Amino acid sequence: MAKHGPSQPFTRNPAPSLEPGVSDAMPPSPAAGDAAPGVPPQHPRPRIISSGHEQPGTSRLPSGVAAHLTESQRLSAEEPLSDADYNYLSRLVYELSRIHLGPNRKELVAARVRKRLRHLRLTSYADYRAYLQSGHAETECQELIDVVSTNFTSFMREPRHFTFLRETILPDWLAAHTRQAGSALNPPGFRAWSAACATGEETYSMAVAMSEVFRNVPHIPWHVEASDISSRVLRWARRGIYEENRLDVVPREWVQRHFEYGVNGWAGHLRVCPHLRSRVTFHHHNLLHPPYPVSGSFDVIFCRNVMIYFDTATQTELVRLLTSHLNPGGWFITGHAETLMAIDHGLERVEPSVYRKPFAPGMQPAAAVRGRKV
Repeated sequence: MAKHGPSQPFTRNPAPSLEPGVSDAMPPSPAAGDAAPGVPPQHPRPRIISSGHEQPGTSRLPSGVAAHLTESQRLSAEEPLSDADYNYLSRLVYELSRIHLGPNRKELVAARVRKRLRHLRLTSYADYRAYLQSGHAETECQELIDVVSTNFTSFMREPRHFTFLRETILPDWLAAHTRQAGSALNPPGFRAWSAACATGEETYSMAVAMSEVFRNVPHIPWHVEASDISSRVLRWARRGIYEENRLDVVPREWVQRHFEYGVNGWAGHLRVCPHLRSRVTFHHHNLLHPPYPVSGSFDVIFCRNVMIYFDTATQTELVRLLTSHLNPGGWFITGHAETLMAIDHGLERVEPSVYRKPFAPGMQPAAAVRGRKV
């Protein structure tokens, strides 16, 4: 029986077992208090300190500001978030991320920002506002965006999109590639972009769907770029470790092909296989701040459940920026709850939440496109 030592907490065997006395070392988690997939709850998570000099549990505030606060004093931050402080935070979040926080999100923001107050040992939201307005804003603003932004996602979420990718987008691209192969000395590979990728479930769902199609034509290169405004969720995405039950919606044979099974401390978890992770690159970036960290154009862009947090002007700007990176005939996928009806986008609507960038005159492939403009 093969041993799984500290460097091998995962195996391709779907029912792994260890020899007696063999244990797995747990890799450190990236941040304290993060509730994210892929971290066994029984293992403590060390605190990450931005300066690299403080000890865990010490305050990041200037000396004398909060060094002597008692726990009861710190918990006085349970006081309501004032309208003035909420308006300040809303404006700051909008300036940083263009996320629009309306008056109906005040309680949600208060609950999420309260985590930062406790972490910084501040006593009130007014203190937090003062902290942001001091010389600490540069590092704390990213923390604010991390806690305010919504990162809910799941594997194969809104599954119609992944079926459409596998059954329409990729076969159409392959058909066009086959027709052009005779004249292309270096045929391009298929490129996809998972915009606002959160903890990576969407990105790896795309990669799994693409791998299942391209495994029949292994000579064709393909890659998925992924980006998110939150550095915290990107740490989880790059790890590619998830609780096993989160993949219940993924066909079992796909899981066995593309994931490794955790052993000992990682039992009940799955890790994306290296062959799939090598097809994905994650970037920390704000979609509304070009230039982008990705170069060239894409054949499909997933930008799902992002625009619902933006006003119409920001939605228009975002679609313009992203679709400028689409190849002619490239696909733009939004969330089912989103629509482009209120903005000028220049795309063809194929079906709800699925759009296509028109071909230039004379460029459209001769074969009929299975997507139907409606």
